[in-house]
Amino acid sequence: MSADRRDGVIPGVFFAVVGASGAGKDTVLAGARSCLSANRRFRFPQRYITRPEDAGGENHISVSETDFRHMKERGEFCLFWSAHQLHYGLSQGVVADVRGGQHIVCNVSRTSLSDAASVFERMQVIEITAAPGIIAQRLRARGRESAADVSARQARQVADWRHGHCVHTIHNDGVAQDAITAMTGLLLRLTAQTAQSARMCLARRGRRKR
Repeated sequence: MSADRRDGVIPGVFFAVVGASGAGKDTVLAGARSCLSANRRFRFPQRYITRPEDAGGENHISVSETDFRHMKERGEFCLFWSAHQLHYGLSQGVVADVRGGQHIVCNVSRTSLSDAASVFERMQVIEITAAPGIIAQRLRARGRESAADVSARQARQVADWRHGHCVHTIHNDGVAQDAITAMTGLLLRLTAQTAQSARMCLARRGRRKR
C-alpha cells in the first residue's frame, strides 16, 4: 500500500520537480514558494545535501558524507539519491506531511522518480527545461563548477526517465518570472484537479457502504 493512502482523508500531492542542472529549478522553485507563501497547504522542504552550506544556490541542510550515510542507515530519509559526486536526501517527515494533506514541492533527481512513485501515490512530475546554450551560460555564471564539471553536467543523460510518468513541462528560456508564474499556476491547477478527483472517489466509496 502506498504511504499516503488513508481512508476518509484526502492526502496532499508530492510534486517531483526535475530538470537538467542549469535549467533554473532553484530560481523557479524559490519564486513559486514566494507566490504561495500565504497558502499553508504548500510546503517546499529543504533537502539534505553533502555540500557545504555556503556553496550557493538553494537553502539546503548541509551534512557530511558520514552523517548522511548514518541517517540513511537509520531510515531517516523517505527518498535519497546521488548525482555529481553529491548525496541528496528528503526526510521521512515529508511522508507525514503528505498524509496530513499538505502539498510538497521538491527538486528531485530524474533517477529517483520510480522510488518516489513507490512512496507517494499522488505524485506529479514537473520538468523545468531550457535550451542547451542557456543552460551552459547559467552553469558558468553560478561559479560552483569548473569548466570540466560544466561539460560533465551537460553531457549527463538519464535514460527512459519519463517512462510511466505523466510529465508537465515548463520552459525557462526567457524571463524567470514567466516560468515562475507558469509553475505557480500549474501547482494550483493540479492540486485542485486532484482534490476534486479524491472527493469523488470518497463520495462513491460512501455510497457503496450504505
